[in-house]
Order: sequence, then C-alpha cells, then structure tokens
Amino acid sequence: MRTQSTEVTLINLQEIMDARENRSIRQKVWLERWRAPVVSLTLVSPGPEKFNTRYTKCMNEAIRSANALFSLLGNKINSHEVFWLATGPEALWSLVLEPQKLKQHLVWLEDEHQLGRLWDFDVICPQSGGISRTHVGLPGRTCLICGNPAHACSRSRAHTLHELTSRIEDLIDGFTYCAK
Repeated sequence: MRTQSTEVTLINLQEIMDARENRSIRQKVWLERWRAPVVSLTLVSPGPEKFNTRYTKCMNEAIRSANALFSLLGNKINSHEVFWLATGPEALWSLVLEPQKLKQHLVWLEDEHQLGRLWDFDVICPQSGGISRTHVGLPGRTCLICGNPAHACSRSRAHTLHELTSRIEDLIDGFTYCAK
C-alpha cells in the first residue's frame, strides 16, 4: 500500500487537461504495444484536490478489487502499472480478455462494491476504441447525491462541490479496509 503525506496540492484546470492528454497517450502506447484491451482506472474526484490519504486508500482498494476480479477471469494480464500523480492516481492494465465482457464485469464492480461508485474503469479496445456502459446494454452512471443520471447533474451543476466531496469522504471513511 502506498503512503501519503498530509500535504495537500490543489490542481488547476490546465493540469487536469494535461493529465487527461497524458493518460490518453499512455493508453494509445499500451494499445499499440500489447494489441489487447486496456483497462484504465481513475477516481471520481471533483474539485481541485485530486490526491490525498482518502484517495490513496480508495485507489488501493480499487486496484485490489480489480486484480481479484481479473484473477477470477483467468488472470490474463499482459502488464499492469499504477501512476501516483498529483492530478490523481491512475492505473492501467493490458488484458487478454474479450472487451465487452470485461466492461460488463467492471461495471458490476463499480456498481456493487461499497467504494465502486468512486471508481471509473474505462475499457479501450485496440480495434474499436472505448467500450461504454451503453455499448454493453447497461445504464449510465447515477449521481452520487440524488441517483439521477450523473451526466445530467454534472452538466447542470445540480450539487455543490461541498456536497459531492462530503459524500465521497463519507463513502471512503465508512469503508472497512482489509489488511493484506
């Protein structure tokens, strides 16, 4: 498990946009290198604070849970790497698994794990690109606060940053972590 100092770094919009671009480049490199589906994991972390002790715990649990799932699916991992960035932790896996089934399993993890709503697992196929929830016949994400479609609440800014971060903190603080 990674440890984190108590120092807080606030991230600006340009740094977030740069991080997204760098993640996209890493994903493309992995798709070309492995010619297999890539799973990209980030955390739901609204606001300028993207890396703290809570997010570190949440990311470690997401990685542990994903690796357990991949083991159940046959552990066909080409490569795995975690990036502990000030703009938020990220992880990549390259897997030899059918991308639509992989997405279905990861959506199940996002929907059923106590912290899963805070995880964003993207599945990228080398042939067809990103596999969305709707591509595999599943509904979109729901809002952390009200249960309405997340994209609608996000777009309309239906909830304050304080409401969102408080809900995230409550979810993380309410989870009992198992020691390895």
